[in-house]
Amino acid sequence: MSLIDTTYFIRDINVPLSEKPELNSVFTDAVTEYENEVLLKLLGYQLWKEFTDAVTADAIGEGNEGYVALAQKWIDLRDGAEFSFTWNGQTINTKWNGLINTEKKSLIAYYVYYNHRINHESEYTGIGEVSSKSENAQKVSPLNKMVRVHSQMLDLYGKIPAAAKRYYQFLNSADYRHFNAKPSAYNFLLANVETYSNWVFTPIRNVNAFGI
Repeated sequence: MSLIDTTYFIRDINVPLSEKPELNSVFTDAVTEYENEVLLKLLGYQLWKEFTDAVTADAIGEGNEGYVALAQKWIDLRDGAEFSFTWNGQTINTKWNGLINTEKKSLIAYYVYYNHRINHESEYTGIGEVSSKSENAQKVSPLNKMVRVHSQMLDLYGKIPAAAKRYYQFLNSADYRHFNAKPSAYNFLLANVETYSNWVFTPIRNVNAFGI
């Protein structure tokens, strides 16, 4: 079961889906695959399993006899919550917008779009990204757009300085620290590390138009 669906692929990550559901199976399968991939990186295996098991059980059991409501910590991670932390000597009061939300803006969707598009660019559309030139359409490189999408994903996921990724050991959450004031998943989890005690974070590297 996926947290997001195809309604998240709008605006700058719009996906041209067919009116025939059976033709969209490759993309919907990719949503499930890449959602699990990015959540494993974000949470670590143990916390990812606890979260996905709890959310799945909640979706299946809601309304049934013996149903136990989803724990608040999973609701906050999934749907968003306000939180505070200290950065550069200042108290930052902000809000994590959740893995899913009514704005339809999720780090999962950006991650899925980027990875699916990178792996299927040659078959993505008939002629790929186009720009208008006279009366014809001209194919243009998608690289600049893909870099923007990846950067937006990292803003929501948690950007870690290159030097920190190189020398900092993300093996024990007791050693983590805040690197910026953004309302990212990383900052939310770190601000609530006692609640998410099994958390193990994997940084995702930046990309640029040169593919490095």
